[in-house]
Amino acid sequence: MKRMERRWAKVNFFRMFRFKALVALLGTLAALWIPTGARAAAPDDGWTLAMEFGVKGRGGWTTCYAFARALQERFSLAGGESHLVVYDWTDDAHFSDRHAFLVFRDATGRYWGIDNRSAKPRWLHGTSAPEWAAFWDPEKTTRVVADVTDWTLRGRTADLGRLGHGEMVAVVPPPGNPG
Repeated sequence: MKRMERRWAKVNFFRMFRFKALVALLGTLAALWIPTGARAAAPDDGWTLAMEFGVKGRGGWTTCYAFARALQERFSLAGGESHLVVYDWTDDAHFSDRHAFLVFRDATGRYWGIDNRSAKPRWLHGTSAPEWAAFWDPEKTTRVVADVTDWTLRGRTADLGRLGHGEMVAVVPPPGNPG
């Protein structure tokens, strides 16, 4: 009798495991195929550029500057205003570090920021780098080190049509230039 109970316990375990695996698989497929609210609500080409998965440095832990710089190159090629904001931060425990993120302007004149760890852009309060950095990390003390931008693009929004057929253009640095 006990042998039969153990056998059914094993069968039930494997049935439950298969069921959980199937649910996880279906959930993953649904997440991949159902458009997210951020993609569906992309108001202009700036959002499309900011959410590109192929940007160098996306998702890394120490690649914030590389990501922001690569994304800013794409924004410049698309003719849109963007700011590479680099700032030092200090928290209440006196830990400190440096971080970089990209700020871009949308078609309605609002500013949005994205960094290497963000899935989608976040709206930013203010119109200057110190305001954006303070809004990005409100629980930390921030000091802006750099605000890199092409002032000839001020007030313009990114347009994928400027890239040529809406495709991403790879920017290759000259030999001997790191990064």
